[in-house]
Amino acid sequence: MEVIRGQTTCSNRLPSTHPSQRHPISAIIALFLDTPLAPQMRFPKFLALCLATFICRLTDRAQAMYAASKTGRAVGATSSSSGLERASSTVAAADQWIPPAVNPQVEQWVQTYQKNCAAFEDQISPVNQPPALQTPIGEDVETLSGHYCKVTMQSAKLNELAEHDSRMVFIRNILERDDRPVEYQTRIIQFEFKKIMERQDDTDAPIKEWLTILAYALRKHKEQLFKRAFATVNLAAPALYGLYILRLRYSKLYRQDLLNHIVGMTKYVESISMRARIHQKCLLRWEQELYIPRTGFGPDIVNESTFAQIIKNDDDLRVAMSSSMPKNWGSLWGLCLKFDSSSAYKRVATLAIFYHKLKQYWRDVQFSGGLFEDFVGSVVFLEHELGLIKFIRQTFNLPELK
Repeated sequence: MEVIRGQTTCSNRLPSTHPSQRHPISAIIALFLDTPLAPQMRFPKFLALCLATFICRLTDRAQAMYAASKTGRAVGATSSSSGLERASSTVAAADQWIPPAVNPQVEQWVQTYQKNCAAFEDQISPVNQPPALQTPIGEDVETLSGHYCKVTMQSAKLNELAEHDSRMVFIRNILERDDRPVEYQTRIIQFEFKKIMERQDDTDAPIKEWLTILAYALRKHKEQLFKRAFATVNLAAPALYGLYILRLRYSKLYRQDLLNHIVGMTKYVESISMRARIHQKCLLRWEQELYIPRTGFGPDIVNESTFAQIIKNDDDLRVAMSSSMPKNWGSLWGLCLKFDSSSAYKRVATLAIFYHKLKQYWRDVQFSGGLFEDFVGSVVFLEHELGLIKFIRQTFNLPELK
């Protein structure tokens, strides 16, 4: 489910797009906000967003032309997938930050996993591609949700894949690595979604194929051993974070068949995650914010020093968190302007930065009534993000937007 300016929409509807699609270049707008202003002189939100949109679209078009000159292919301008829209999706992919693992050993294991996948992909030629997996075409959301919860080796043609195929490597690492903590499996799911978001190929088939592989792996993981029943809930968290961002991206491109697949898969994964609300003590980092946002941020995010360590490798987050307020409002506002194109984890981290800054500046009307309200009033939010915003309001006794 998505939330638009504080309103919940049905899970099979698409969120409307705000006139200002966030863009990395929009951080330039933050320069206008480096100087603290009195409440009556705050930089008008509408003007800022319009200016951001104008700059972003000029930049998108220039980048699309540059990409065409480098690849030798012109960017088409057809109906629902215009060249500008395709360029925007490629640009948006540049900000798919994922947080570091809690266990440093996990990072080493993931690097080995990635090398194994890359080794197979380097060996195949375009004329000798592995078989495409079987996915339904033209089905509605409910039918697709049922399809994803029943995927088998035979129905998806998974049994035709080679042993060292990167898709089989993923499945085996999800199902056969009981010697490693569940964080390892959640980590490789994060990386696979990151790879999907950053790929240059803008066709539907690779995404549908990935959804099929993930659905099969989650189903078998849940079925194999009873002791894994809750661990599958842990795996569902990075899957949902990735699926929600896929929905936001492709809703802007009006790819209805692909969106039906994404929403159908989302409904299936959400059904897996229902137990998270019962077994809250088993939640991993970033799962409380997703599954039970009404309770606020998890302990690692609430702890300011721990949170600073988590985000230190992302310049946007680090600078916004470490800057003194209100001297450097520009860094945080620049982060807000990138919100739509950020990864699901970076979106939650952005809200967490507001939480930490409000602990210091909740009495400052320029911050709590200005920057925070401007941000909240002009962004397309996901449901768990709205829950976190509600938690922030209640914590600091901030009034609801009218």
